[in-house]
Amino acid sequence: MKKIIPILIILILVIPIIAYSQTICSFDNCNNKRIRNGKYCIEHTCNVDGCTEQKGIGISTCYYHHEEHLNNYQETNKIILTDSQTKQARIVVDDYIKTLILEQSDILNVNIINDIPDTTTLYIKYHCNIVKKNDDTNLATIYVLLDDKDNKFQVDRLEYDD
Repeated sequence: MKKIIPILIILILVIPIIAYSQTICSFDNCNNKRIRNGKYCIEHTCNVDGCTEQKGIGISTCYYHHEEHLNNYQETNKIILTDSQTKQARIVVDDYIKTLILEQSDILNVNIINDIPDTTTLYIKYHCNIVKKNDDTNLATIYVLLDDKDNKFQVDRLEYDD
């Protein structure tokens, strides 16, 4: 009995401390109360309804929902070209290719892989094969910008793919 009393006293003191620590936000140095069924307080929990993950640094959501939002934004706001614009962009790319072949003595040809370019929120992208004199073929992407003011296309750069 003498051994049980000190153990009971320790348990009486430790159980409330453990129970209290289970209600405190898991974010470093935060003593706010956790949200229901979560590990973080309202200040450190993702703002998406039903999500209990930690907010990312400098954003109002967790990294998963932030990435999801960016992907949705990019998909819904990417450049949409008319048939006429697609033809105009291709003319600019073809002129760029001719100049590139003239200026780069090791390039024999540049073959555009698909006539319909990929688009993002900023670029129109043409994927291509670059054929060089040493029988080396490299995949690359030609990035084209569309100037909204005058509706003109300009090649921004050619970048070799990894």
